[in-house]
Amino acid sequence: MPSFAKQPTDGEGGGLAKVFSGEDITEILQTVKNDARLRAKELIQKEIPEYIKHLNDILAAAENDPSSPMWKGHLKSGPFVKDNVKLIFNDAWRDQSSPGTPTIVVRGVDGLSLDPNYAPEEERVNQTTGRLSGEDIEMIGKRWEGGLERNEICGRLSVIVEAEAEKSFIIGRELCHWLKLEVPTLEDGNNFGVDVQDEMIRRVDNMVNAAARHHGLPKGHFDDRMTLAMQWNKFPNLKDHAAAIASSDRHDFFLLCNAVAALRGNMTVLLTALRNNWAKAHNPKDAEHASAVDSMY
Repeated sequence: MPSFAKQPTDGEGGGLAKVFSGEDITEILQTVKNDARLRAKELIQKEIPEYIKHLNDILAAAENDPSSPMWKGHLKSGPFVKDNVKLIFNDAWRDQSSPGTPTIVVRGVDGLSLDPNYAPEEERVNQTTGRLSGEDIEMIGKRWEGGLERNEICGRLSVIVEAEAEKSFIIGRELCHWLKLEVPTLEDGNNFGVDVQDEMIRRVDNMVNAAARHHGLPKGHFDDRMTLAMQWNKFPNLKDHAAAIASSDRHDFFLLCNAVAALRGNMTVLLTALRNNWAKAHNPKDAEHASAVDSMY
């Protein structure tokens, strides 16, 4: 037998050959796998079908129910129409912004500070000329006095999308955890069953990543409105601010509605793939004898 083919002894391998022989490791790994299997069964038989039905109900209501935030009739009124988008000025908002507004002190080469005592005079003396490095210019802090009413429809839609995206993300994460624990052991280069497992894990990962992207849509909506409102305050003479905000809101409405449909579609496709490949997905070593969810563990 060639020297490179010799099996290492405990002495040669530093005792690593039997590192997994302890009962504690085997017990904890089996416990985690059993818990993951029970959770997967609960998800597949109950929670995922209920989730899909819930999203079906939301989408169905959007067709003809004006009380649904997904009803397309909302696009014909409110902040979705540029003529209804205006900056609002009132004394209450001005009173809230005025007290305690700091004086911004620009100190030549010393930078910008909100504290009039930011840099002592002696620290700002030019060592060559003996003069102050720059004249202090005091300006009243900028206040955005023009307020913008929030888009209530997009706000309600954002609540729905955030909640449903979080649930989709959690379901996918738990399914992926279970699937990774079911990947069979590689024996002599035989990867039977591993390809199926890898494909299912890839599909679940794609669903999780999509849910994470959808979860960020509400943040994008609110960030865009704040940015556009600040630009309107800063450049009030431009005539396209209202149209830009209304267009942005219509775009966000489209993305948020599409997110609900995509979450439903992704979960439905995943459940279908699990059902069609169930034998190989949960028991690849004995696929011919495992064909129904009811036979699960």
